[in-house]
Amino acid sequence: MSNTASLLRLVPATVADEATLSNLFQLYFHDFSDWSGEDVDEQGLFDAWDAEAFADPDNAAYLLRVGERLAGFLIVEQVETPRGPMTEFADLFILRKYRRAGLALEVVRRVMLGAGHPWLVAVFREDVKALAFWKSAFERLPFGAVRRVEDPERPQFFFYAVNESGGG
Repeated sequence: MSNTASLLRLVPATVADEATLSNLFQLYFHDFSDWSGEDVDEQGLFDAWDAEAFADPDNAAYLLRVGERLAGFLIVEQVETPRGPMTEFADLFILRKYRRAGLALEVVRRVMLGAGHPWLVAVFREDVKALAFWKSAFERLPFGAVRRVEDPERPQFFFYAVNESGGG
């Protein structure tokens, strides 16, 4: 683990952090606008922030900090799947300054490993960087099992069930 990753803190976001998360989502959407085709509105903003999802008590948002500095965010959501509800590792964003320092892998390690429940990971098919990250994470971290899941209603994603019991 890099020195930067060792300084990582995951701070649960509160209502007071909503504007910060909304601002970070603008950067997040900007990062993938080259492959997503997202456009900004007339005020120069992406339609990026979902305040209703943030307000849902089954979902969680975390601000990522390196020391006291803001470094990104993580969104975790409860979703329904054909096998029942699962926790989705939904959105992870690391500011460019902090990339390649092991933060994303450290977030996955801290949040998913040892959580005691299965996870769903959704990755946009067009997001080649995220796909490469997750393939590496699945190889490098000691997950019990990783199974690819198809969802015909959301063909823009690759889905992975992680540490799911009962096989498939």
